[in-house]
Amino acid sequence: MAVQLFLSILAGYLLGAIPFSFILGKLCKGIDIRKEGSGNPGATNALRVLGKPLGFTTLLLDIGKGWAAVEFARQIMGITFEWGLVLAGLAAVLGHIYTLFLRFKGGKGVATTFGIFLAFTPMATFCTIGIFLVTVALSRYVSLGSILSALSFPICIYIFYQQPLYIGLSVILGAFIIWRHRTNITRLRNGTESKIFNKK
Repeated sequence: MAVQLFLSILAGYLLGAIPFSFILGKLCKGIDIRKEGSGNPGATNALRVLGKPLGFTTLLLDIGKGWAAVEFARQIMGITFEWGLVLAGLAAVLGHIYTLFLRFKGGKGVATTFGIFLAFTPMATFCTIGIFLVTVALSRYVSLGSILSALSFPICIYIFYQQPLYIGLSVILGAFIIWRHRTNITRLRNGTESKIFNKK
């Protein structure tokens, strides 16, 4: 089982490390997304730089790779104990944030976090995604939606599942996501944060 666990964690990291925004930017637009917009190779910058079709494709793929990392561990490697699945999912998020394919500089991990929790706690994840979408629709700040989602994840998991391990994981990842958004928080406070699809 130790070998299966190691392979699950390695596969989780490699899946998470796939930089879909960079790949789509290069293949479809001939641009390096790290040199455009905010320079962040995540779904939000992909929406701004690559446009809605490629941006939403990036978002879905980033969610999908988090889900796939957990399901690979569960279905292919036969991992059944929750700690093993959590480690595989955590590896996917870390792979997205610290991708070896882009010199360990990746996105902020929100979409991939949605993906792993979609495999663990789907009802709570849909609830949190709803909070994200409503926040972005009303404010047009993706960063604010991400921060509120990170804060609400433990609450939603507690309401639907009361699973201490998943609640703990959501607290850890939520705190990390908020920390990754620290510059966005400063810009939100100063009123200088960019809105999604802001008309010029």
